[in-house]
Amino acid sequence: MFWLKSGDYFAAPSAEIPLLHTWSLAVEEQFYIVFPLFLVAINQFLKRKYFPWILAMAIISFAVSVYVMHINKSAAFYLAPTRAWELLVGAIIALNAIHSIKNNFLRNGFSVFGLGMIGYSIFFYTEKTLFPGSAALLPVLGAGLIIYSGQCGGTGIGRFLSLRPLVFTGLISYSLYLWHWPLLVFSKYFLMRELIPPETAGVIILTFIFSFFSWKFIEQPFRSKPPLLVHRSGLFAVSGLVMAVAVIAGVLVFKKDGLPKRFLGNPMIYAMEYDPFWKPESWSQGNLVTDNVKAIRLGTPQEFLILLRNIKTLGYGIHCWRERPVAFWWH
Repeated sequence: MFWLKSGDYFAAPSAEIPLLHTWSLAVEEQFYIVFPLFLVAINQFLKRKYFPWILAMAIISFAVSVYVMHINKSAAFYLAPTRAWELLVGAIIALNAIHSIKNNFLRNGFSVFGLGMIGYSIFFYTEKTLFPGSAALLPVLGAGLIIYSGQCGGTGIGRFLSLRPLVFTGLISYSLYLWHWPLLVFSKYFLMRELIPPETAGVIILTFIFSFFSWKFIEQPFRSKPPLLVHRSGLFAVSGLVMAVAVIAGVLVFKKDGLPKRFLGNPMIYAMEYDPFWKPESWSQGNLVTDNVKAIRLGTPQEFLILLRNIKTLGYGIHCWRERPVAFWWH
């Protein structure tokens, strides 16, 4: 859905979708459905040769990602087949099929090199970087090197990542993931502009606060003692009921064309939705061409004067709002 609706992840329309970041949950769940079946097939028909087959699938997925990147960047970003190799790198490390590094100097060297790869992608990748494709190699393999070198023995990077603040960040990382994007999006909605650095810092602090309470009072209780849902059958039953209600509600809203009657309580929204003045076909090259349509005057006379001064200062007489021209008349 996000692939078809959003296009570029960093484009303006995409940055206004509060739940856009959940695309990665979809990719993960699709992977978790298919990958176990792949493991069963290896176990039953391929003589349990997990390492070569998983490695082969990772290489194929990466090659597809690089190829699709030059055809449809949005598809390469959002779809599971082009992102599966990133998860398969973790699966390869988990197999313990690669020989351990006994030399302490080499272990630390690999971990530092991995951290450098991640750091480079953070500081030097821009919105113009073709991603994922080959550009995803640096952060993915960098993370893989840190994990792999840590499995082989102690490293300086491993001890650094074991510091309490970083461990705590890891504990609440899923909540951080869920909260960060909606808070950023709604902050921009509220301010009607891009955030300045102090505001961005405030959103980050707020994200940590929300995430802590979410982790403590939602994640932890459900992991340790699920309230009211002691048995797995009860969990599935309630989950199925919630999903059914959500699907039915979504279908009804879709069939009712967004429930337009909700505009009746707000004359301004109703006018913008139904009044011919706001329709694109009522305009041609900035001029009102529809008969019997009058201009709508909004605000107090004082606000009107302020608006005129702003128009004079900015040099705008007609402004297009969401592809609909809004003209201003004055006596």
